[in-house]
Amino acid sequence: MRNIILILILFLAGCSAKEVSVKTIRITHNDYSFYVPEGWLVFDTNSAQRSKSVMLTNKSRNAFILINRINTNTELPLDEMATLSRYFLKLNFGKNFNGFSDITFTRRYALYRFVAPQGIKGRVIIKKVNSNYYEITGYSGNKAGEDELNKVQEMIAESLK
Repeated sequence: MRNIILILILFLAGCSAKEVSVKTIRITHNDYSFYVPEGWLVFDTNSAQRSKSVMLTNKSRNAFILINRINTNTELPLDEMATLSRYFLKLNFGKNFNGFSDITFTRRYALYRFVAPQGIKGRVIIKKVNSNYYEITGYSGNKAGEDELNKVQEMIAESLK
């Protein structure tokens, strides 16, 4: 019984969010880095080194950003990668999925918006860095926080290396 409690305590401690100021987070195992803005928390960077994802949240915990390196053996044009991203997002949410916006392209990345189950709105930025593709997915729990979330997403996308 003590072992189960110890494992549970270690698990909960490992999943806690850590507050950081503006600084570079380098995930050396996956060889990418990005800036984390002041007021945002990084979830469990130790686990992130074993996976290809990093999750951030704001202090009020009503907005989240997930940065995910996309595994691919084939180099695709950005529009095709964005289309695949939309396809897999729809599969993930299943029949409760509520829809997409069109894919928009900037000089540096592609982006689209979606409405997940229960009306949760999100936005995905797809960016290519060298030969790797990354998804930067943002979710906001309130309409007022969407502008801030979009700015943070774009800052992360621009700083991703």
